[in-house]
Amino acid sequence: MSRRASRTAAAVAVLAMGAVFVAWAGMSLYSFIATRGDVLLAEPAAVDAASKTTCHQALLSEPPNGMVLTDRTLVPYSSMLLGVEATFSDETGARTIQVLSGGYMDELTESYDDLRVTAQATVDGRAATVLSGSLLTLDVQLASWRNVDATPPCDMYAAIATNVTPTDFAQALASITTDPATEQND
Repeated sequence: MSRRASRTAAAVAVLAMGAVFVAWAGMSLYSFIATRGDVLLAEPAAVDAASKTTCHQALLSEPPNGMVLTDRTLVPYSSMLLGVEATFSDETGARTIQVLSGGYMDELTESYDDLRVTAQATVDGRAATVLSGSLLTLDVQLASWRNVDATPPCDMYAAIATNVTPTDFAQALASITTDPATEQND
């Protein structure tokens, strides 16, 4: 078995174990997926919404041509704290940009074998590091930046692009803002 195949198998096993743990712990957040036009919205299950806090959301206002918001998901970091993952893609799904609000850098980068720093950028007035590499046959770019005024894991933001040109990715990064109104105790 090749190194890449064994890493892929290991990643699938880790994801499966995580799903089993989440189901076992009773932390399922979604009771159904509602569709509104071409945007899928994940709806929270019946939980005590007043006890949840959501990280400030990074908003991509100008995705590359042909790309639209196709998914928005709340990501549980604890029983009380949620991050946000928004996915933009073209109609074929070949080109994507995921914008992550909250998280841990080691979890973002562990899937990639050959990430290397290729640029520096400014995202929402903050210094960002851009890494490039690949995952299987996909070209990947990952930009990460921090809000030092927020507490972990809500201090970390990232954008991950697959099969997007560096120019389009740079333009997308330039259009990202962090919306402080999205942090809330729902």
